[in-house]
Amino acid sequence: ALPRYAGPDPDHVEALDLLAALSYRRGDLSAAIAHGRRALDADPGRGSALSNLCFHTMFACDWSALPDLYRRLDASTDAALAAGRVPDETPHLSVIRCHDPARNLAIARAASAAVEARARRQGAPLEPAALRTGARIRIGSLSGHFGDHPAAQLSAGLYRRHDRRRFEVIAFADSPDGGDDLRRRIARDVDRLHDVSGLDVAAAA
Repeated sequence: ALPRYAGPDPDHVEALDLLAALSYRRGDLSAAIAHGRRALDADPGRGSALSNLCFHTMFACDWSALPDLYRRLDASTDAALAAGRVPDETPHLSVIRCHDPARNLAIARAASAAVEARARRQGAPLEPAALRTGARIRIGSLSGHFGDHPAAQLSAGLYRRHDRRRFEVIAFADSPDGGDDLRRRIARDVDRLHDVSGLDVAAAA
């Protein structure tokens, strides 16, 4: 439905931004970058389009395009932090492109505060659960890349290395099962794997 929605107005910035994200989720980096550039051309001040375009361009290994995108994203992030606003640059993007721990922390704190504020408005309980005496420590991993993806290739060996006498490891997959070997390996090496890709945020939580 989204591509048809974007059709009547080829410069509908929000639709282009969403199309870029959808194309990335479908594994079409070329389309993600093309939609992202169109969104940014239509609205150069749209921080989400800039942040997403940086991320997608990094994944495409288009190193020649990144310096200008980084310069623009740095300026956008600096302005947001100085004004006490949440930067459009995500903590994940900050960590993988910037090696300044203080900057990473500032971006993460701003994003975390925004998430907490939204959760409180929705009435979500934020108090920590009572400690379960003698129970294993429960570790949850949420990812949209439990499958044939570089993130899974790098982390697949981690899950089985937890001491199961002390830790319970649960994976939450935000992507459908593609039936590949890595997905099966991760499902085998954790205590439980839950597919939450078809749920909205509240239901998944």
